[in-house]
Amino acid sequence: MILRPGVTILNRDPEPSRPMVVEYASASAKEPSYIKVWIGAELIEEVYIGSYSPHTWWSNNPLFGSKEPDPGGTATIEVGPNALLRLESNLIA
Repeated sequence: MILRPGVTILNRDPEPSRPMVVEYASASAKEPSYIKVWIGAELIEEVYIGSYSPHTWWSNNPLFGSKEPDPGGTATIEVGPNALLRLESNLIA
């Protein structure tokens, strides 16, 4: 999915036996911007995105770090102005 500037709330499957899977995330921007990620009220990721300098999260440096929403829980992602975030995951907007 492609996330555009603004706030998006993503939901994790409520079934505890289904783990959250985030395969890949990459952000880019035409002008300097940012990406912020919250689990509940806790800010867990805040990344500056330079002009035309993409930032990519791989499995060894995941977007959600060691945190993830509980089953049935939510994650909030804020995409700053002029930025886009490509997210490959089983989270549902």
